[in-house]
Amino acid sequence: ARLSLQSFLIMPVQRIPRYNLLLADLFKSTWKSHPDYNNIKNALNITLSISAHLDKSLDVYNTIQNTLRIQRYLGVVNNLLKPNRLFLLDGKVKEIQLNGKQRRAHLVLFTDIL
Repeated sequence: ARLSLQSFLIMPVQRIPRYNLLLADLFKSTWKSHPDYNNIKNALNITLSISAHLDKSLDVYNTIQNTLRIQRYLGVVNNLLKPNRLFLLDGKVKEIQLNGKQRRAHLVLFTDIL
């Protein structure tokens, strides 16, 4: 089967969780007196740290993509991307006015604007 370029690019990222599992199993099975015990422990800690960094980077990427998607959807002229602004959620709401009239709206919530 032929894989796309995107499939090849994601392969190294998908390997990290596999390394975590492999090293965790190896670490559990290794005696504390084994000469490689500390090396396995260090390797596991490093791969777990890399995984955490990748997860954080993916969250940042998804936030940027959501912000750009919302910016295009709303036709916003100003750039919604700001260094400290994070996308929180968006969705449809129903506003009920005091006179009983209802109006549908789409709200977008960021850390500093609605």
